[in-house]
Amino acid sequence: MLCLFNGFASEVFAPAFPLIGRRKSAGPRLLKAFAALRRILLAISVLFTIYWVLRLLGASWGAAHSVVATAELSIYLVGELLAAMFLWIAFTGRGYCYYCPLGTVLAGIARLAGQKIVTDRTRCIRCGACNEACALSIDVQRHAEKAIPVVDTRCVGCGHCVDACPTRTLCYSTAFIDRRRRVRGR
Repeated sequence: MLCLFNGFASEVFAPAFPLIGRRKSAGPRLLKAFAALRRILLAISVLFTIYWVLRLLGASWGAAHSVVATAELSIYLVGELLAAMFLWIAFTGRGYCYYCPLGTVLAGIARLAGQKIVTDRTRCIRCGACNEACALSIDVQRHAEKAIPVVDTRCVGCGHCVDACPTRTLCYSTAFIDRRRRVRGR
């Protein structure tokens, strides 16, 4: 639900973001830190899930139940609701996507589906509009200059870079879309 809210709010209120200061791109060090945080939060979420499944199956560890429930609630309220809905939305539209544990799972699914931004439809004129449009600091222009597809775990497939490109160099694609294009092209 939080992911849907953040994504929805980011799309609807994009002209108003950020609420505080100017829009900034995240640097490489910060992106690495967020990638590590995503993996840690995913591991914690998986451990909570395993605990609750075992609990439903009848496993009992005495007083551990209340400790785990309190820890899970605290992580959710502080780490997700407060940070995502207040701090990150104030500074950037898709801030929560940088460290969302669900984003790690969705990135894996996107990779399996062959999600990418195709960058070789025309010549890149190096205007930088794609990088300006990307809320997740993906260097789309560098890919477009080399005509290599953008396959990045941070890409949520919003298509803002595609829309921003004045030369229509970019287009969103998946393995399914590629297959449909090949069939229609025959």
